[in-house]
Parts: sequence; C-alpha cells; structure tokens
Amino acid sequence: MGGGVPGTRTDMSTDQSNASNGDGDVAGIDIAGAVRAHRLAAGLTMRELAARAGMSQPFLSNLENSRAMPSIATLYRIANALGVSPREFLPEARTRVQLVRRGDGAMGPVGEELGSAMTRVVSGAPGRLVEAHTYLAEPGASMGDWFEHDGEDLLYVIAGSLLVELGDGQRFELGVGDVLWYEGNLAHRWSPEGDGATELLCVHARPKSAPSGHRSTLDPPG
Repeated sequence: MGGGVPGTRTDMSTDQSNASNGDGDVAGIDIAGAVRAHRLAAGLTMRELAARAGMSQPFLSNLENSRAMPSIATLYRIANALGVSPREFLPEARTRVQLVRRGDGAMGPVGEELGSAMTRVVSGAPGRLVEAHTYLAEPGASMGDWFEHDGEDLLYVIAGSLLVELGDGQRFELGVGDVLWYEGNLAHRWSPEGDGATELLCVHARPKSAPSGHRSTLDPPG
C-alpha cells in the first residue's frame, strides 16, 4: 500500500503561521465553522483561545478561515481549551443509517510531527454511542503517545501489523485480521510494526453517561 488511501487528503500542516493551505475539512466535516462557533459561544477571542490551546494566533486564524487543516492532536487541544469534547466539532446525526465508502472524506494527521500517521473519522456525531476511525501508518510513523478515555476500544487490523502496549504491562503484536478489545481507561498506545504500511480500524464505544470521546495524554506508566 502506498502513502495514502485513494481519494483522501494526505497533506499535513503544523501549528505555524505559514501552515499549508487546506480546506479545514476532516472527513467532509466543516471543522473551521465548528471551531469558530464554539469559540464565539465561549466568549473568547482568537488570541485567548490560541493561548489556551498552546498554538499561534495566525495558525488559529488560518484554521477558522479554512486555510489550514488541523491535526487530530490539534483538535483535541482546541477542544480541551474550550471545555468541550472533540466530538462536538462533528455535525449532529440526522439519519438512522450512515454509509461511508472507502476513499470518502478526508484524512488528517494524528500529530503535528512530520511523518505522523493519518486518520479519518468514518462514523461519529454528538449523541451517538459509537465512533469509528481508520488509521494509516507508514513504517516508523507516530500514532500518538499514551492516552486513555471513557468507554471501550475495539481494534481490527486491515493491513500490516501493529504493536499495542497497555498501561498494565501487557503487549500485543497484531496482524491482519486480528481483533483486540480493551477498556479505554487503561492507558494505551499503538505503534506500526514491520516493513509495510499498517491500516487499522478503531471502533470506540462510550457509556451514555460519559463525556464523549475525551482523551488525555499520559506519561508512560511506571
């Protein structure tokens, strides 16, 4: 498999004022409009939100004006600064059925570093109990640091191989067709293995009473 999924975006931008042009759209979602709406609802200026989220004001301006595509890590920082779940940047579900074809929507980088794995939201909206993402990681790509969240995760390896480390010391080497389930509040991190690209489906389910999809980066468990 090559460096991207057919029909999806693979350009990357960082939290810099000269971020590359994009459309502010992750998986067909108006991220720019959602961030702007939540910022205004919170009564924050761009400068105030940028400071809270640890990014430059020019980058936030580019994001809100659809001139930059944020990474997933950036969206989580913005959501935390606004006191909302990243899921709130997704549109409300208005249908009882959703079909996403392979190649639909856009992919965004997991982190800001060059060579970060790419991810795509394939299902998820406020009020839904299930959220699904696909990931594409070239050999050596970063898939993020330790994190935990409410609910449960189910991983399915579509291509390549994946190392999953859990905070209790367990390690799992997964191959094509392997499935792994774990509780989300158990610290975990993923790393691609082998010489080829790794493609992964992650289905996240949360309890009705839990905040939607909140994640927090952790120090490695001792």
